[in-house]
Order: sequence, then C-alpha cells, then structure tokens
Amino acid sequence: MDRFVELGSYMDCYGALLTERQASIMSQYAYENCSLAEIAERESISRQGVRDILVRAEQQLRQYEEKLHMSEKLLKTRTAAEECKRTVTKLELCGNDRERVLRSLERIERIWEDDDGV
Repeated sequence: MDRFVELGSYMDCYGALLTERQASIMSQYAYENCSLAEIAERESISRQGVRDILVRAEQQLRQYEEKLHMSEKLLKTRTAAEECKRTVTKLELCGNDRERVLRSLERIERIWEDDDGV
C-alpha cells in the first residue's frame, strides 16, 4: 500500500488519539502532501522539528494499528460491502428487496465513516 494512503487510513482511524499538534502536522503531510519545509513555515518551527513530530506520530499510529487493526478491518469491511453490492445487483430480487439490501450495505459503510451510520 502507498505510504501516504496508509498514513491517511491510519489518521482516519486514530488521528483523534494524537495530540492536536501531531494531528495537524500529520494531516498536512498525509492529506495535503506538504513538504517538511512547507509545514515548518506554516507552523513556525524548524524542518527538523516537523520531522521529529512526524516520526513520533507515525510510530504511534502504527502502534495503534498493530494492536487494534481498525484500518485493516475498515478496508476488509468496505471490500466485502462492495462485493455484496455487486452480487445483489445481479440477483433477481423484487425491487423492494434489492433496495433494502443495498440501503443496509450503505449503512454498514457509513458506520465506519461517521457517527450517524449507527
């Protein structure tokens, strides 16, 4: 998996567990693809300071994933939901049954995306 995609996935799952500063710097790096120099300028710290924060934050995110596997479970859930959607669209179900199953699958996907999916 691409490192930035992996970090983004970890941030989605565990970003709230980082300090505010770590989360801000990691977001700029992982989501906005900012360089260390760009982040340093924005945050008014040295490039080395940015690097140190990123290294510590990345280590924490990886430790969370090693213990909890939430990012891995999210990917597996999304993959399984997509497979189910493809299968359901091929089945000869009554229109209402098909729509109910598809809505349920969409709810499963939303559970991982926000708090309103439950």
